[in-house]
Order: sequence, then C-alpha cells, then structure tokens
Amino acid sequence: SEPLSEKVRPTAFKDIVGQEDGIKALKAALCGPNPQHVIIYGPPGVGKTAAARLVLEEAKKNKRSPFQEHSAFVELDATTARFDERGI
Repeated sequence: SEPLSEKVRPTAFKDIVGQEDGIKALKAALCGPNPQHVIIYGPPGVGKTAAARLVLEEAKKNKRSPFQEHSAFVELDATTARFDERGI
C-alpha cells in the first residue's frame, strides 16, 4: 500500500499552487547549461522536494543541461547530514 503522501505528491507544475515565483527561480538556477547550487528550506509538507524533483525532470529535457536522462535525484536533509548548528 502506497503512503498517502506519495499518492498526493504533485506530478506536474500545475499541481503546485502559489509557488510560481519559487518554481521560476528554481528553473532559472537549475535548467540552464551551468546549474547553480540551491538550498530549499521551509516547514515540512509544503512541497520543497516535489518542486525540486519536477525541476530536475524539466532540466533533463534541456540538451544543454548537464543533467542527463539517467541523472538521479539525491535528497539530503539536515537530519540525514547530522547537521548541528553549534558546530559540534
């Protein structure tokens, strides 16, 4: 059985509501021939990962992009990286 979060995950840009400027900025940073590093932050469940996944798929369509058809999406969060703002 598929988790509800996966069932309702946006599968197209039209499914992400109210983030037109954010999506535009992500596309500008990642879909060209020289993609930039980005940090996407915000509370859980607002669509950060979904938006990033969609933008990667869009970037793969650009022949000048370094992202190729087989490029994988790698997700890293502060918990996974064991980030500690105290520098310990």
